[in-house]
Amino acid sequence: PSKRKRIHILLLIISLALMAGMVLSGSLPVKPDLTMRPINPQRPVGEVLKLLVLVIGLPGFLLSANSILVQDWFSRSHPQRSPYWLYSVSNMGSLIALLSYPILIEPDLPLGTQAWIWTAGFLLFCLVSFYLSLRQNRGLGVKSDRQIKRENDQIVQIVPLHKHMIWVGLSAAGSITLLSTTSQLTQEVAPIPLLWVLPLGIYLLTFILSFSGDHLYHRTLFSALLVLSSGGIVYALKASQVSYFLQILLYLIFLFSVCMVCHGELFRLRPEPSRLGRFYLLISFGGALGGLFVNLIAPILFHGYWEFYLGWTLAFILLVILIRIQPIDLLQQPWQKIHDWGISVLTLVFMVFSFQEIITPGGDLQFQERNFYGVSKVFYDPYRNAYQYLNGATTHGFQLISPEDRSVPTAYFWHGSGIAMVIRNHPSQGEGMKVGVLGLGIGTLAAYGQPGEDYRFYEINPNVIDLASGEGGFFNYLEESQAEITIVPGDARISLEEELFQGKRRDYDLLVMDAFSSDSVPVHLITLEAFEIYLEHLSPGGVIAVNISNNYLDLKPVVWQAAQELDLHPILIDPAVQDYHPFGVRARWMFLARNPDLFDTPEINANADFLEEYTSSIRPWTDDYSNLFSILR
Repeated sequence: PSKRKRIHILLLIISLALMAGMVLSGSLPVKPDLTMRPINPQRPVGEVLKLLVLVIGLPGFLLSANSILVQDWFSRSHPQRSPYWLYSVSNMGSLIALLSYPILIEPDLPLGTQAWIWTAGFLLFCLVSFYLSLRQNRGLGVKSDRQIKRENDQIVQIVPLHKHMIWVGLSAAGSITLLSTTSQLTQEVAPIPLLWVLPLGIYLLTFILSFSGDHLYHRTLFSALLVLSSGGIVYALKASQVSYFLQILLYLIFLFSVCMVCHGELFRLRPEPSRLGRFYLLISFGGALGGLFVNLIAPILFHGYWEFYLGWTLAFILLVILIRIQPIDLLQQPWQKIHDWGISVLTLVFMVFSFQEIITPGGDLQFQERNFYGVSKVFYDPYRNAYQYLNGATTHGFQLISPEDRSVPTAYFWHGSGIAMVIRNHPSQGEGMKVGVLGLGIGTLAAYGQPGEDYRFYEINPNVIDLASGEGGFFNYLEESQAEITIVPGDARISLEEELFQGKRRDYDLLVMDAFSSDSVPVHLITLEAFEIYLEHLSPGGVIAVNISNNYLDLKPVVWQAAQELDLHPILIDPAVQDYHPFGVRARWMFLARNPDLFDTPEINANADFLEEYTSSIRPWTDDYSNLFSILR
């Protein structure tokens, strides 16, 4: 057998051996063990990449390379037929899997079952790959390795360097636009759960359409759509009032037009089938380059999601280059010349606009910083005369500026909120109360701290810790608190587990779960296993508080089910039954306690829903099972 075939078979055997080793050691395939979780909040990217390599690296590599390999085999066996339609089929399979997983698989199957099903599918894939690999070179009309090598030796001479660079550039532009548009939509426009599925689905759809044949991509049509959708993006960025739905629609149309231009031009520039190896290698390199730039380099270089403008500009520049070096006359003169020169002028216009958007901060923006966890912004709020902290499009707190109001708790924690009622009425208030808080925000809860009390905050985002600790002079709740303040950096659940492992049971009188990722709660913080950890740290008379405020998810049944499973008594305090206050925002709080007498006070009785008639049919969420569809509003 050829060297290539031996390598492929060897890698398949190694991947199966590694998966068998995981099973024999008691671990599930492709499901990381809890001991492998990233614990360093300062270097999360490296730890996540290491985890992915260890758990799914080799099988993922083989699956990713499979499409190219099959096309190579097809071109050997059918030299008169183009193999590129198989790339379209491959992306169609990816799109079907993307859409079916959150709808058909995740709602009904726990992760353990999914892991075994995936393993069975991978085993079938290996068997089919063994068969196809072994049957190569056995039939008539199949090119020999020597023939393929002789053709490949001529690639550098036949395909010029500038075409290689354009392959890489087009692929990178599509990848950058996909990732940056997803960030814009899910962080800056509307933090809707599962919204990320739409951009990725459109990205895959453009590959399907572009590589299915020459009849679906027309440069003039899609360059015109790119111009129009770019104008829509300018409108979305500059208009004062644009609905979420319209913004999402404009961004998705823009993404579709960019990716159709990039991928359509890639298909137009495709080489002969005998040279597809280098073609796919370079477009894969371009896609990976774009992904690495967005995820590793952009958070270091940029304070916002500015790579969005980079992908936008790069797509226009490449289109202008292609118009110059590979003109296509689809319109009558002089309309074709007007079209070509118009694209060139608009490229310059959008470059200037992008540069202006990057260097000019918008409105009352006072501070902006970006890291792995998103973009942290501080705005001045003239209505309240306050500094407001946002992560993405979600407000995480504000502090009043005037000296007489500086220490007043605000937002979700104002004096009329449910959390304020529970703190005021807790027997330990003023008696050395111990409070643990998952999620720091700007440290507003510290305003309730009294002398002799202990407030311990768990926070994963270093930028949040810096802001709450006084960086920039915007927020000083922690500094002004009368309680003793401790900040624990890192993932809150992992930190709590580490404390239990070290024998440091905290005995909190109040444990507050207020950790938000944009407008969603990290799932691993509201599973049964998470609540069991919280109970380990809770004093006998302690209360667990969960902020379930959310625009898109109804978290009440999830928390209620956890209370039923753990024999806890839940109550809900909803601001709908409270008087509104200019310094407060609507906040829905659920509270769980072993002893229901803790909630038997006049103020809580007057404002709480004791959920005596409430029921829910959703399955309890665990580390092995969760279902976002079941709680969508």
